[in-house]
Amino acid sequence: MKQLDSIIRNERGTVLAVALMILVILTIIGIVAVTTSTRDIQIAGYDVLYKQAFYNADAGISYLVGTSPDTDPPDPSLTCSDANKLPAPSGAHFQLYYLRLLSAGIPKQIEVQSNGQDPHGKASASIIAGYQCPIDLMGALPGPGYEGSY
Repeated sequence: MKQLDSIIRNERGTVLAVALMILVILTIIGIVAVTTSTRDIQIAGYDVLYKQAFYNADAGISYLVGTSPDTDPPDPSLTCSDANKLPAPSGAHFQLYYLRLLSAGIPKQIEVQSNGQDPHGKASASIIAGYQCPIDLMGALPGPGYEGSY
């Protein structure tokens, strides 16, 4: 019994046990910090791709305002198909689609959808916007035109 009591009261190795506990706690804190940082970097990367896609879609609307192509599709009931796709420059990271005619008078008002992609094709964004053409032209406008308010 005396020998068991002396083993329990012996403090040799206590510092080693405390040091190991502290190292385990610091290791867990380090792993959590690395994991959090990695997730934050991934989120920031996806945010950049989405913003590129959004601004490419916005560029499609600006392109439409600047060039004002003939926007009457063969079949207005179709949406986002090749039948109602509006012309875009080659190499553009957006597609333009006629959605519907809001007003056929002057100014002519239409609703369009611009689908943009980031240059890598990993993210996409869509913008639906109203567009107002001041006069019924079949070509480019002399100025930037007018964007509808949506």
